[in-house]
Order: sequence, then C-alpha cells, then structure tokens
Amino acid sequence: YVWYDANTKTVQKARELAAGLTSQAEIAKVFYQYVVSHMTYDNKKAKTVQTGYLPSADDALASGTGICFDYAALLAVMLRSEGIPTRMLIGTVKPENLYHSWNSVFLEGNWVWMDPTLDGTGHKEKDYITERIY
Repeated sequence: YVWYDANTKTVQKARELAAGLTSQAEIAKVFYQYVVSHMTYDNKKAKTVQTGYLPSADDALASGTGICFDYAALLAVMLRSEGIPTRMLIGTVKPENLYHSWNSVFLEGNWVWMDPTLDGTGHKEKDYITERIY
C-alpha cells in the first residue's frame, strides 16, 4: 500500500530526521513524534474517501493532512526507508467500532504497536482488532 524510492520526499525527510541517530528505537520514536506533530486529521476526507483509496506518503507529507491511512502510510515509508520492519494494519478500534489504520514496528525483537492518528486519546493496544496486515 505504500510506494517509495530514494527520491521520494518522505524518504528524504526520514534521512534528515534520522541523521546522527543510531538506535532503531530512537529513530522510530523520532519518526512517530514527527508524524503526530506534523499531521492534522482531515474530517472532510474521512467522510468522502472512496473505496479503494490508496494513500500517498508524499502527499501526506506535503499537505500535513490526511486520514488514518495517510498517517500510517507516512510512518511506514519513513521507517521502512531506514530499514526498520513496519506493518500497516487495518481493523477496528473499540469501543467506538472505528474502522481504522495504524502501524506495528519490529524493534528489539518485538512487534510494537504505534498509532500516530489516535495518539493521546487513551486507546490501548488491546482496543484494536486487526483485520488486515500490509
């Protein structure tokens, strides 16, 4: 669901943010915090998005807006471009029964749950029901 190469603006931004960092956990934290602070949720897009929509990490980076799929794609491209295994997950968040997309990142031998869209809302990993993994 995400496409990128060395010339992708998101990859270039990831390189800039990771400069001087050596730990994958540290890089993941910096990228996560960047996506959380850079992005604003697009309520209009959420109401009008068409079935089959595929996110563009570069569009999300440039606009700073998007839906959960855009947030997850932006984070996935940044992490993957630095060689950090990352999954994009799609499913439901309880108790709202919210159809949603988030990430899971392989750090220090474990898959770590990350949700830059719902950061700070009080949701915990146990609230998520995964339907698909990409």
